[in-house]
Amino acid sequence: MPALEHLSLERILIDDEGTMPDRTVSLPQLKSMALGNPSIQDAISIFRKLVLPADVKISLSLIDVFGHQDIPDLFAAMAMHSGGSRSIIKSMRAIHHNYSSLCFQLSTSPTMNPADFWNPSDNDIRLSLEFRYDDDVVHATPQPNIVFDVCRTAMQDRDRIQSLYLVGFESPNREFWRAGSVCLPNVEVIHLEGIQNGGLIAALKTVDDGQNMDILYRSLRVLELKAACFREDELVETEATLKMRARCGVGLDTLRLAKCKNLRANWVQKFREVIETVDWEEYQEPKGDSGARTYTLEEIAAALTNKPPVWYDDAENDRREF
Repeated sequence: MPALEHLSLERILIDDEGTMPDRTVSLPQLKSMALGNPSIQDAISIFRKLVLPADVKISLSLIDVFGHQDIPDLFAAMAMHSGGSRSIIKSMRAIHHNYSSLCFQLSTSPTMNPADFWNPSDNDIRLSLEFRYDDDVVHATPQPNIVFDVCRTAMQDRDRIQSLYLVGFESPNREFWRAGSVCLPNVEVIHLEGIQNGGLIAALKTVDDGQNMDILYRSLRVLELKAACFREDELVETEATLKMRARCGVGLDTLRLAKCKNLRANWVQKFREVIETVDWEEYQEPKGDSGARTYTLEEIAAALTNKPPVWYDDAENDRREF
């Protein structure tokens, strides 16, 4: 099969070593390879028998992942027989769909559009990994730190990731972001969607211990926050952190805010006093399931202070008090 350019295998089950060929198989013209629903051990067995071009596009959807201990073996098998050098990786995306699925992609383009879309067919994306975890094993569910574990394993010295896209990881803490700064020292753009940003803001603070200035993500210039929910204290911390970084010469050039909850115009104006470009769509939060709109903490406080009580209109439950 030396002339084969595209290889796709689905629902692979390797019963024993006799299932695999005795010798390696060379596919020098292969441009893309997709493996659907093998276990990570079966995928390792397959890659150990293949000689692939260094720049082949690979898409894997792995089932029954119980942990992360086999990931280094997977990447070692993928690189075992490859020759030459692959294209330089410039961006990374990780999407946490639910408690049992994690998608991970590496691209040769500095940007990924749209940011939250799993698209292994994109020509710039060299590697697409989907980890499907065993729902019955609690400790097998993906933790945020797998993002940088995979990154460290997959990256080569020539790679220079400029953009990081994370979707659906809930609340990664400051230590997660500290690990990211070591793994991705040159990142210029961070896009977060559906993620609490308190951990990132804490990591972006500059720390002066009197001898050294501890600054993470020195190259960061663009921060994109989509579907974030701000608490009042987080807004205060965000403004203070932005000012702190600007004073240290590592300020942001652009802040993009989309579909962010509890974010009002006065806070956006404060951000604009620090950052040259702040994009905000003046997002209006949708009404809840009952049809009632969401009230801010300030409105609730005013309602409790002022008389008479505040009422609102609801088509099904009119004249309800809150």
